[in-house]
Amino acid sequence: MADVSPNPQNTAEVVVALSHTGSPGTELERLLDALARWEVVWPDGRQWVFDTPIDQAWRLRGLCRLPKTRARDQHISRTLRDLRRKFTGRGWSLAPTLGESSFATAVVLLAVGELSVRESVPALALHYMAAWQWLLADLSRPSNLDCAIAHTSWALLALSEPAFSQWRNSAYRRAVKMGLQRLLDALAGPIPVEEEQFSRGPIRDKWRHPNLAVVIQAVLRIEPSLLFNPTVRQHFGELMRHQRTGTPGEEGAFALNEAGPATTYSTTHGIQTMVMVKQAFAQASPGDVLELFCRIDGRHHTDAQQITPALGGNAVIMNSTAGLAVGILFTMTISIFAAFMLGGITLTDISRKVLACALVYFLAIGWYGYLAARLPRTPNRNIALSIYGAVTAVALPIVTYLVT
Repeated sequence: MADVSPNPQNTAEVVVALSHTGSPGTELERLLDALARWEVVWPDGRQWVFDTPIDQAWRLRGLCRLPKTRARDQHISRTLRDLRRKFTGRGWSLAPTLGESSFATAVVLLAVGELSVRESVPALALHYMAAWQWLLADLSRPSNLDCAIAHTSWALLALSEPAFSQWRNSAYRRAVKMGLQRLLDALAGPIPVEEEQFSRGPIRDKWRHPNLAVVIQAVLRIEPSLLFNPTVRQHFGELMRHQRTGTPGEEGAFALNEAGPATTYSTTHGIQTMVMVKQAFAQASPGDVLELFCRIDGRHHTDAQQITPALGGNAVIMNSTAGLAVGILFTMTISIFAAFMLGGITLTDISRKVLACALVYFLAIGWYGYLAARLPRTPNRNIALSIYGAVTAVALPIVTYLVT
């Protein structure tokens, strides 16, 4: 994609995304020279140096997915030496003048963990235990609240790497549980774009975290069964709406949002999220999958169905049996209320008519649920409009006449 000039970091992101889809390393080995470059020269002669910890982390992630060769191993060794040199004792930063960044530290640990597993060198992870412990503490008490969602997501991805499994204790489980709940709470509303200071040589900028794709990845990495959580499904649907399907030259690419431009970063993370959803789906219980399909398809009125739009991330779901019970309950409640109000209190004609109309509409709402679930093939909108029309045109004139 042409949203940025070709550079080793974006190349590494693409390599990682393609490897997630199952592309063999032999198809990616031609990208070794592109990954190994430490600088890019602009057309005007300026040098763009890629030697920050975040660049080295992505380079390492890309290199470990290429076929094992002497040249590749040399580049990996050089990258690891540079990362060790820039280690502060707790983690890595996004700018030399700033303290440790949970995001930068998480991406480095993610790269080290992936390299350790792929190269079968478990001792490599031991060199970074201090960073893992610091990241775990930061997950429990985020140091940068401006990027709490981004830092939490990346920390969960890094801490859960198989290479670090021997360090998982009760403190790890508590921190992960806390971080996962933080993300689930965030999914109750729109996922914000977060920013933190970043520098690469003389360039000073802000690293923007779109978050949506990475949040879903982190949630599914920790708990794949949450794929069936309504808010997770809703946000994954939102992410898929960011994919361009009809724009010439951008078919399949992902944008930052539904109206934004397509970018390499968004596309690579969109691919990885789709792969993780597929993996979580494959791990799911066949019974849960069948139940979800039946709920969506609504072949039978006894299947649970969504009868109201999702307001604030939540929707009313019921089947025809529950709808019938609600309708009967509404009828009994309104009948008792009407007997007391219309029989025991002196009302004016206008008050009596207003009260009667309100009770009729409440009764219609109670029975709407039953009809919406009992007629799964009929759009809920059509059922609601039909009930409203029948009540307004037929029931209300009769009721107002009887109470006059």
